[in-house]
Amino acid sequence: MTLKSQLFVLNTPRNVVDVYVGAQVRMRRVGLGLDAAAFADSLQLSDAELWGYESGHKPIGAGLLQKICEALKSPVSYFFEGYDLLPGLPCVLEVADQTKPTPQPFPSGA
Repeated sequence: MTLKSQLFVLNTPRNVVDVYVGAQVRMRRVGLGLDAAAFADSLQLSDAELWGYESGHKPIGAGLLQKICEALKSPVSYFFEGYDLLPGLPCVLEVADQTKPTPQPFPSGA
């Protein structure tokens, strides 16, 4: 990824769903003890691309989400669970922006 494209990604406004799903991917990966570099390699992504997806700067397409689900042994629904229960975006951005996030369970009901 070139510096110009990295700056574009950083300056692009993030969509709430992209941030949430990316944070869920990161938390699941970390929870399973998977190294970011090895996980990125298994998906045929660079470390920078994985960071972009996990931080919500780049939206995860359907094909990539399917690969992620297979690699993390999780159904697609896992990455959206709890989204409707969020009171607002700041807590999601906080999780997505951490360099070493701590997996936290989401509420199981309202």
